[in-house]
This record gives sequence, structure tokens and C-alpha cells, in this order.
Amino acid sequence: MLPKNVIDTVKTPCYIIDVPKLTENLKVLKKVSDESGAKILLAQKAFSCYHLYPLSAE
Repeated sequence: MLPKNVIDTVKTPCYIIDVPKLTENLKVLKKVSDESGAKILLAQKAFSCYHLYPLSAE
């Protein structure tokens, strides 16, 4: 989670992405995929942060 003072300094509207939390969640998705054989799809309309796509591909 980001420190509250960081969030308070950002002008809105904007998206703040907690990369360590995103990485943690992606690891969970990878584990689910590996153990179940399910394919994980990226909802591009809901998550349009193109510069983070390489992180998702790992």
C-alpha cells in the first residue's frame, strides 16, 4: 500500500498503481494457471496501462 501522504499529493483524476501489490497478485494468478491449466485473460478495457503489460506477461 502506498503511504497516505503520497496519495494526497497526486492530482486527480489519475490511476495509482502499487507495483509490488500488482506483482503479488500476478504471482497468485500464475499459480492458479499452473495448477489448474486455466488461461488468464487480460481485460484491456478495465486495465489499460500498456507500460505494465510486460510485467503481466511474466
